[in-house]
Formats: sequence, structure tokens, C-alpha cells
Amino acid sequence: MELTQIKQASLQVYTDCNVTAFPLSCVSILNHYGLKLYSYTELGFKNPELYQICRKYSKDAFLYGSVICYNDEMSMERTRFTLMHELGHFILHTDDETAANQFASHLLAPRCIVEKSKLTNADDVSALFGISRKAAFFALDDVKSKGFERIPIDEKILEHFYSQDLQIYVYHVSECPICGSNIYNSIKDTCLQCKKLSIKSR
Repeated sequence: MELTQIKQASLQVYTDCNVTAFPLSCVSILNHYGLKLYSYTELGFKNPELYQICRKYSKDAFLYGSVICYNDEMSMERTRFTLMHELGHFILHTDDETAANQFASHLLAPRCIVEKSKLTNADDVSALFGISRKAAFFALDDVKSKGFERIPIDEKILEHFYSQDLQIYVYHVSECPICGSNIYNSIKDTCLQCKKLSIKSR
């Protein structure tokens, strides 16, 4: 499957689910498409044999109709990727594992947004997009090492995250714990104004 098709499918998810910032709310997205979630542990409580069947079928997760069963012993970041991988099978109507992996990777961290963020290390990319350090490294590698060039679908994705009110691209929003103001596109835990006041008071 062409990467352009995968990026187009990602944009459709952003549009359908009114995604306005990262990290994505994976459960909300799955709910929007009517997909039900069951953890392996939850299934195990209902039927211990079912837990063993799930583990043998897939150590991570699997999609059965409109139901996703997943291993809840994974890290949060791995779980998020796995759930979006299964969504990829559902959205793309394919059993192709490579396509589902690409979908999850680009949905969680679109390369045009990674480029726009100007982040240069995997830890920061991991924090902003809610992905594992390994996934963040691959995303950065696509942008930096492989000479990323935007194509028309990338421009459409960027346009989706452009705020007419703020006149900027908005891809991450957090709240300053001190003053309560919004912090845009930064992984810093306090806003610039509060940081300046903190420095002055020392």
C-alpha cells in the first residue's frame, strides 16, 4: 500500500474524530469508529482459558470484527501503538502488517508535524506525541536522516492543525500548573511568563 494512501487515511481519522492536538486520545478514536476494547486480563477474569487462547493467538493484540483484544501488560506507549495498529487494519481494510504499522506510526506522529515541531531528540518527540522512544527515533529518522520532503497530503495534514484564531499551527496543548494558561507546542511544564517570574524570584 502506498504511503500517500496511509497518510490520507490518517487525515481522515483526524477529521472524523476532530483531532486538534497530540498525543492522540486513542480510546476516543476507537469509540468513534464503534470498536470495542477488551484487555486480555479482563477476558481472563471471565474465562481463564480465553486468556491463554488470546496470548497464543497474539502476544500484543488482535482485531475480530469490531472488537479489539489487547495485552494490557505492555507499556502505555506500546499499547497506544498497538491499538492504532489494529485500527489500521480496520480503516485500511487490509491484513497487511506493514501497512498497519505504517498507519499507526504516521497517525500517532505525522512526519510533517514532527518536522514542524523542530524537535531534535527522541525523548522530546516521545513526550510530545505519546509514543515510545523507539517509535520516536524512527519518526525522527524519517524527517532528519532520510531527507523528508512534504507532499500534497502533508500540506493538508498541516492545514488541519492550523488555528485561524491563533494564527499558528497547534499540535500540542498543555496547561501551565501555575497560572492555568494554555501552553502551545511545547513540552515545557510551565509557561514562559511563569518561568520568567520564577527566575526573577530566586
